[in-house]
Amino acid sequence: MRNDVNNISLTGRLVRDAEKKAENFATATIAVNRYYKGKDGNPVERVGFIDLELNGRDKLVPYLTKGQAIAVTGYLNQRKWEDKDGGKHSAIAVHVNTIEFIAPPKKDASGTTAPAPADPMNAADEPLDDNIPF
Repeated sequence: MRNDVNNISLTGRLVRDAEKKAENFATATIAVNRYYKGKDGNPVERVGFIDLELNGRDKLVPYLTKGQAIAVTGYLNQRKWEDKDGGKHSAIAVHVNTIEFIAPPKKDASGTTAPAPADPMNAADEPLDDNIPF
């Protein structure tokens, strides 16, 4: 058997605070904007709202607040269920494999900024090497 390709990368802003649903599981929704020229030549904005499943990332919930810009990679996950009346339903969400904060956290109403999570690529708090040869 083989797996077909199911990869997705998104950047956007959270439309509401992430919610912890269970131990090691949280959900969030990201707004992804797309711009193009309409038939009349005027710019058109299309916004898609994509649900995110955050397995094992519930500790990030305090940092995943409304307006936070993030980049995620993962795969599409389809859930199917039947309600008590026999109606069939389905929903698609992105099962997140990686998440990156791409803008500083927004300030809250009191004017303070939540601390950003530590950058795992720079755990020693040393300056990153800007002399990358590519």
